[in-house]
Amino acid sequence: MSDEGPVAWRAANFSPDSRRIALIHEDGDVLVYDLAARRRSGHWRMPNSRYLAFRPDGAQIAVTRNEPGNPNCRILESETGRLVRSIKLMSAGHTPAWSLDGATLATPCEDHKIYLWDPATGTRKATLEGNSDTGLNEIG
Repeated sequence: MSDEGPVAWRAANFSPDSRRIALIHEDGDVLVYDLAARRRSGHWRMPNSRYLAFRPDGAQIAVTRNEPGNPNCRILESETGRLVRSIKLMSAGHTPAWSLDGATLATPCEDHKIYLWDPATGTRKATLEGNSDTGLNEIG
């Protein structure tokens, strides 16, 4: 199994069961690989895609798209790529993060705010202000 093409910075994420990996090429293509089968299981053209994250159950992937004038976070079915929901962001977004139960999606944005969403409805739950960075820092 090999992948040709450069991957966008910080644009790779393992599924929660580690059986798949999703990544974004610099041209915006979103690819999902089944690691056990050693084959690509999904390929979706999504220009301006930059960051992604699997939902904790692996059923969906949140993809941040920094489309000029229309930054958004698209939630896709991880098996088919079918669009479940598109959430308009207030400014360009960074790496999204799901709550452990999948009921909340966090989208850190370049306006130094983190927006919390109900991914089932696209309704904003809260806005966290005072962030001094443009993303959620990983501890490790």
